[in-house]
Amino acid sequence: MAQSHDRPLIVPIMVLIIWIPILFHGLYGLFIMKEARPNLGRFRYFENLKYILQRLSGIGLLLFIPAHLYKTRIEPTLAGTPVDFHHMVEGLHEPITLPVYLLGVLGVAYHLSNGLWQFCIGWGLTTSEQGMKRMQTFSMLMFIVLLAMGYAAMWGFYRAA
Repeated sequence: MAQSHDRPLIVPIMVLIIWIPILFHGLYGLFIMKEARPNLGRFRYFENLKYILQRLSGIGLLLFIPAHLYKTRIEPTLAGTPVDFHHMVEGLHEPITLPVYLLGVLGVAYHLSNGLWQFCIGWGLTTSEQGMKRMQTFSMLMFIVLLAMGYAAMWGFYRAA
């Protein structure tokens, strides 16, 4: 079976489609985080909690993504081992890797689902109160589904040992 590094265009494609957008999003997020503050007088408390959790999950992802990259690309390359099912089974039984991945998957699920809600509100895709509530319900369901999928995948690796 061909590995991803055997395909000559995979690195430029990954850089253009994955790494540059993630880097831009992370740097831009840090920039706007410095400028913006939650407004407890203007917004309801739940929205402020979501705002703060969005920022915290973003910071967490700036730490998790390099850790994930190290665990799934750099470490196996240095060791000369393939990234396969067995590698992930072993990794998730390491005392530091499991909690890092539990928090990382939680952060990814929340940041994506809440970010979609914020995007739809901020860009005027949902303008009515009813539309905002529907989008919030959708984003909460999306969070639950993404979290369940991520944790189910981790459970599959973890219990395989």
